Amino acid sequence: MLLTCALRGVPRAQRPTSIPEFVATWAILPLAEWGVKLDVPADVFVVGDRLLDPAYDVRPTVLSQRLS
Repeated sequence: MLLTCALRGVPRAQRPTSIPEFVATWAILPLAEWGVKLDVPADVFVVGDRLLDPAYDVRPTVLSQRLS
């Protein structure tokens, strides 16, 4: 993810520097709010989809399970 952010122009201060930081700061955000555009077909996720659900003890969402 760090390399993707760097290649896509995400400012250095906003890039995750480790997996734990990615999980803590990005994985709980809706994908549409990520600082980088994903190379994923638009019909794969809907507005509000995220990888981890903060409302349920940060468990993987259905989307996350589908992508794995």
